[in-house]
Amino acid sequence: MSTAEHTQVYIPDDKVAWIAAQVLSATGDTFEVQTQGDASEEFLSDHPKDGAHRTVPKAAVCLQNVLPEDGCSDMVHLNYLHEAAILYNLKTRFHRGLPYTYTGPICIAVNPYKWLDIYNPKVQSTYMDVEKLPELPPHVYAVSARSYHHMRVFGETKASLSVASRGG
Repeated sequence: MSTAEHTQVYIPDDKVAWIAAQVLSATGDTFEVQTQGDASEEFLSDHPKDGAHRTVPKAAVCLQNVLPEDGCSDMVHLNYLHEAAILYNLKTRFHRGLPYTYTGPICIAVNPYKWLDIYNPKVQSTYMDVEKLPELPPHVYAVSARSYHHMRVFGETKASLSVASRGG
């Protein structure tokens, strides 16, 4: 990977999977990087402190996406799609109270562990107009509305799959 100084990257970490960092220099097969923390990581006691320097193999580094403040609502629009980019995007959206993220037609849900006022009748009726779905934020209501619309228009049944996983 040919990467210039100041490039934003992710580096692997044994304790927290991936850490945001900035390339300081390149030598042979390694990069010297400086870690970059964020407020959402402050509660992690084992998360490296912001500004730590590390030497990492070039092959282990993944490029960062420039994300909007609320993250990317559909990950097909990420320029760099890899494990670190997916995890950081989902984390960004989680911390903004946005539990749903699309990857094309797939809706990924992350349990917010708190009540969010996104399941009321007003929100539900908003998602019933399939013409407006592309303009609306990701939501499980959009998945069911698309399936129902497809069934009504084409007379074909659709299946929706929900998979739940507990952390661990």
